[in-house]
Amino acid sequence: GHSTVTVPELSCSPGTLNRDCPRARLWYKGRVPSLRLLLALVLGLAQAAGAAEYHVAMTRASDANPCTDASRCLTIARGLEVAGAGDTLWIHGGVWTTAITTETMAITGGSSWATQLLVAEWPGETVIIRPASGTRVLYLADEDASYIEFRDIDFDAVNVTSDAVKLTASFTASHHIRLRGGSVKN
Repeated sequence: GHSTVTVPELSCSPGTLNRDCPRARLWYKGRVPSLRLLLALVLGLAQAAGAAEYHVAMTRASDANPCTDASRCLTIARGLEVAGAGDTLWIHGGVWTTAITTETMAITGGSSWATQLLVAEWPGETVIIRPASGTRVLYLADEDASYIEFRDIDFDAVNVTSDAVKLTASFTASHHIRLRGGSVKN
């Protein structure tokens, strides 16, 4: 048989992943775990250790803040400026009246799905991206803005003149973009 590994949470640092770590313990039933299993666990922890979480909100926020949960940034543009490969940008609830576009924002995604940039709605809150005017709601036209997942975000094009979502089709265009959950409308 195989070894059994149970990891309830991976919130301990890699140096404390042992019997002394109350949130993540490994239990082995009778055998030493395989090298493949240990390597996968170590790589997963290393990736998680390098990832950061950033927050943007419309209230009690400022773009002078570091975009942490305790000191949130005010604009999605600032959040995307500080977030990058492997990070998560949490957008807190509300109707955001700005477009997400590489024409005016510095957006850096990942180099693979393992290092993707996740842009997501804060759990339990509703995020609608509805620019007050302009041509598009979501426009990605830069190779650096690749391997990005937008999760549970509603893109509403009711006030724009062209596209709700546009990815360019040139050689150096954005690629590997996921829209998971949420909606694209109007």
